[in-house]
Amino acid sequence: MIKKSITYAICCILLFTGMSAQAQNITLKGTVLDTNNDPIIGAVVATLKKDGNHITKVVTSDKQGEFSILTDLSKEVLRVSFFGFEDVDVTKNSDKPLSIVMKELSMGVDEVVVRAKNSVVIKADRLVFNVNNNNLTSGNDVMGVLKFTPLLIVDNDKLSMVGKNNVILYVNGKKKNISSSAVSGYLQSIPADKIDRIEIITDPGSNYRSDGNSGIINLVLKKDADQGLKGNVAIGDSQGLHNSYNGNLYLDYQKDKLAISSSLYGRRNKRSVEDITSYSFVDDNRYNLIENENINDDVNVGANITADYQLTEKQSIGAMVDFSYQKNDGDLFSTAQYSPL
Repeated sequence: MIKKSITYAICCILLFTGMSAQAQNITLKGTVLDTNNDPIIGAVVATLKKDGNHITKVVTSDKQGEFSILTDLSKEVLRVSFFGFEDVDVTKNSDKPLSIVMKELSMGVDEVVVRAKNSVVIKADRLVFNVNNNNLTSGNDVMGVLKFTPLLIVDNDKLSMVGKNNVILYVNGKKKNISSSAVSGYLQSIPADKIDRIEIITDPGSNYRSDGNSGIINLVLKKDADQGLKGNVAIGDSQGLHNSYNGNLYLDYQKDKLAISSSLYGRRNKRSVEDITSYSFVDDNRYNLIENENINDDVNVGANITADYQLTEKQSIGAMVDFSYQKNDGDLFSTAQYSPL
């Protein structure tokens, strides 16, 4: 009799615990709109753990801009993203349908508004973005397009993915063996109109080599119908206290089933940070002024050659060579001045 009572009590506790845990999750419903109150189709709605290091669920808005997702916002954050729009975060549960209004981003010095027409496909392990917006790709590079891609962050030429500790780059399903500091230069060397689609792989399987909580970006480049040699060259310079400059060259050759592409990129970024500190010693009637100037000189040079030969419609063989070189020099200049108050 005692054993039955204990068993019954344990079952009640487990059942109550399971019901409590289930009750915390609610189905959030909402509509994603632009500032004109037009529905946004294909907006990415993702739930992230509060620490920001894990994506738990992903859905997209339908033809009416509506979405539905199961979540608990006491433990998670709801992030809504779309090409060319600012992200919107929702942090509180709601029993009523949400109305999420997204603001458009601007691109470059001309403040050109990007109204991207993209289609997104959700698969078990990835989001696939088909890029077909001339305003976004014309005159831009791949790094520039990734700035507008949902779940990706580009900050000071550093690429990261929401909910992941680090990012691994693949191109046409092949891993790029270049350092994270060289990724920016490589992506800036590829014209944006070469992109066919961007695959954000949030749950890498055995087909991809990744460590820990890593996200993968797979860029699928177009196979041009026009055969022959094509290229693109770009040079940039910025003048501040110190001169910084960059340049890249991209070449693409296609002949029948053979495709060869190569890129060469380089950047030198020289910058300085000044720190001025002063002290007054009233008892000694003295004044102390300390000036520090930190000068950092970063050099990043790299090259890539990729060759592919199409064996069949679904099979190809190829080779890839990556080279990168980084150098960082730092100098500290310090002066101290003592004088009477």
